[in-house]
Amino acid sequence: MTLMAGEADQEAPMAPCAAWLNGQLPKSELHSLGRDVGHYTLLCGGTREGRECEPEIWIDAPTVDRRDVHRRAVGIALAAIGADHPAMMVR
Repeated sequence: MTLMAGEADQEAPMAPCAAWLNGQLPKSELHSLGRDVGHYTLLCGGTREGRECEPEIWIDAPTVDRRDVHRRAVGIALAAIGADHPAMMVR
C-alpha cells in the first residue's frame, strides 16, 4: 500500500495519522509530498471567489507549487501500480 501525506497538514497531521497508519501496515510505504504541503493541496486550484472566501483551502504556502505536487503524487501512484502490476503499465 502506498501512502502520501503533506507535512503541513493541519486536518490530519502526518505523525499521528499517516505515519501511524504506515506503522500499522507492514507492507506500506509512506511518501511525504513536502514540508509545506497541506491537507487541501491535492484539490484542484480554486476559483478567485474560492480563494477570497476560503484562502486556507485554496491558497498554498509560497513554497508550494500545487501542480508540481499533483505531478509528484501521480508519479508516486503510477510507480506503485507499476511495481504491483507491471503488465498494466503502458510503455
